Amino acid sequence: MWPADWTDDDLWRAAYLAHEAATVFGALMRLGLEPGRPLIVVGDGARARVAVAIGLAKGAIPSTPADAGPASGRRIIETSGSAGGRALALGLAGPGGAVAFVDGLDGRSIDFAPAASWNTFVTDEALLFGATACHPDLYPELAALVVRGQLDLGPLVEAVSLADVVSARADYAAGRRQTLPILRF
Repeated sequence: MWPADWTDDDLWRAAYLAHEAATVFGALMRLGLEPGRPLIVVGDGARARVAVAIGLAKGAIPSTPADAGPASGRRIIETSGSAGGRALALGLAGPGGAVAFVDGLDGRSIDFAPAASWNTFVTDEALLFGATACHPDLYPELAALVVRGQLDLGPLVEAVSLADVVSARADYAAGRRQTLPILRF
């Protein structure tokens, strides 16, 4: 059951859950996100905004790289896919930390030095992984966040017409659009 105030006209937003929000949600669950744990989100696009929204809904403490300071066990999700974003996320990991990359590398290699020491990932047992999808068992929990009103999809997605699909997707990919375009029939 969707939120009572949703109409059939609002249900198209649920398409966002199928991939974009689910990828972020799956990464956050693999990071071991839990209430009271600091979460650092690197990036500023739609995936970053949904990571913050899900983190808040799950009780995480939002943190920024600027106020992170030295700490162990950090949870970091990198959503930009940029070399600078990946380097920042890797450098913030710390002992026992975990970093998830949710935007593909498109065949590019990751330069660990000088952003992060291999010791952080080997001796200090930090974790690094990529996330491109969500395990199907997690979808009901993600949908429940929407149903309970803890995750508002409205500010995260915007409907586009068939004629606007290509340009809207290109604008989103280039950072000129802050909402993820969803084709609405």
